[in-house]
Amino acid sequence: MLCPSCACENPADSRFCDECGAFLQVEAELETSEPRFGSPLDPGQKVADLYVIERVVETGGGVLLYEGNPLEAGEDRVLVVEFPDTGPSWSRQWDLLTGVQHETLWHPSQRLEHEGRGYLIGPWPGQESLQQHLAGGALSAEQVARLGESLLGALEALHQAGWLHGGLSPEAIWIGSDGTPLLVRCERARRQEEPCEEYSVIQGYSSPEAYGMEGGVPDRRSDLYSLGAVLYSALTAERMNLEARESFFFFPRPQVPGGGPVVEVILRAVERKPERRFESAEQMREALERAREQLAETPAGPSDEVPEPAHGASGVDPGFAVATKSHIGLVRRNNQDAWLECRLGACERDVPLQAHLVVVADGMGGEVEGDKAASLAIRALAHEIVERFLTCQVGLETSLLLPVDPAQRNALILKRALERANRTIYQYASLDPARQGMGCTMTAVLLEGDLAVFAHVGDTRAFLIGSELDQVTTDHSLVGSLVQMGHLTREEARHSPRRSVIYRALGTNSEVEVDLYERRLAPGDYLLVCSDGIWEYYSDEELLGFFQGDPEPADLCERLVATCLERGADDNATLAVVRRLASSEPTRSRPD
Repeated sequence: MLCPSCACENPADSRFCDECGAFLQVEAELETSEPRFGSPLDPGQKVADLYVIERVVETGGGVLLYEGNPLEAGEDRVLVVEFPDTGPSWSRQWDLLTGVQHETLWHPSQRLEHEGRGYLIGPWPGQESLQQHLAGGALSAEQVARLGESLLGALEALHQAGWLHGGLSPEAIWIGSDGTPLLVRCERARRQEEPCEEYSVIQGYSSPEAYGMEGGVPDRRSDLYSLGAVLYSALTAERMNLEARESFFFFPRPQVPGGGPVVEVILRAVERKPERRFESAEQMREALERAREQLAETPAGPSDEVPEPAHGASGVDPGFAVATKSHIGLVRRNNQDAWLECRLGACERDVPLQAHLVVVADGMGGEVEGDKAASLAIRALAHEIVERFLTCQVGLETSLLLPVDPAQRNALILKRALERANRTIYQYASLDPARQGMGCTMTAVLLEGDLAVFAHVGDTRAFLIGSELDQVTTDHSLVGSLVQMGHLTREEARHSPRRSVIYRALGTNSEVEVDLYERRLAPGDYLLVCSDGIWEYYSDEELLGFFQGDPEPADLCERLVATCLERGADDNATLAVVRRLASSEPTRSRPD
């Protein structure tokens, strides 16, 4: 089966890509059919005339948890765990929790059947679940180490007794008044010798094996993975979003001053490949004990920080000041231009990747549909670029679809994005004959470090401006072609009555040819991306003059549009100005 994200070939029955973790089948196919509950018990309802329900504590995972009180006076409150029936899961958890003895395991004292449902009753486990506890913030590295040591003791006892837990998460762990943990929920547990015929996962905490990846057979190391994910959450107060297919099973190194030894243990536990993890709970517990002993001796240093990436385009963002502006002009009844500016940032495998995207589109095809074409285009483009940008993270090899070289990679991402925008407009226009001819021109630039990659269709333009003015793009217009052939000067083309005749645009045909360009930006250089409602009012020399003296991008936007208005502004006027900052300059936010 071919992965739709990275083109890696996978076995026909694979559920997830072995290379990037993308879903190969719909997620619904992975879900185990759990028994359905009726309505939860209401406060005041009784269980077998022995206990009265005070409140629902937790739901999910196939069980309901209640706080209850015995009807017999003088006894302490209890935890009531309700199963939808008295089937194998109910009996299995009773056997496990009463048969395995460890101080970190909750032990029910009674098993009841009432109105077709199964119940386990035991002492109240503590103040709150770890999930609720973490709402107040992350734990310290030492607290995380002690938490892990206690829970590893419970896992060690389970494994020695022949069980796999299979469901570790912050919801399964409770914190007592003295801060000690208690492992309460074990409803996903199974005997180690039992074949794994169903995949039952907890998003963010289940191992790759639980998804059918990496051999597809959960074992003791799978429990260690889940515990590592729990400790990661405790150390960062963050739950990894493992539903995001391009970030499957990659945990960025958390920045914890002085916590390096504990971080190393956690990151080993959550290695994607089982053979790279700890072999046993005992081995991991011993590693955490050593890490905790080292905490007081290990000062915060470079080992606790995200490593700096190598110098170059990929992952390096010296900072850009960006400003945008769009004006309807003095003649048109609506604004068919559109702009898009966003910063893209991500971190996977400890490598940050940052870029800026700047786009200007100019709609065409009538007052009603021109603006719609531009809107459709920038939305389709944004969706494609964000998806592909995350796919191209460092370390995720993606064959010929996404080259490793940043210039080639970003050019391909932009090309596909404009092609997708073209298809979106064309398909929309095909639904109604009145929409025929609608489309837009577009220039998009993806900035990564000092590298700028441009994709272009139509007569919107991009300029690189330093000591000189460099028009990066070539107009796909009649007069643009005449200028290239030497039949018109640039100044003559600027005033030609045929300057609005476009021979290439997005949406007018089922396929489109996209022009790609590449430039390097020095600190202090500017980029100007604009519609023809801006550039047609300026000669090259006059335009260059606006950028002398290091003006702010926002000021440039205001001045350039104001001058267009003074000169008649018979078209919509839209532009984006980007300035690459020197390393010592602060990044300025774009004004409203």
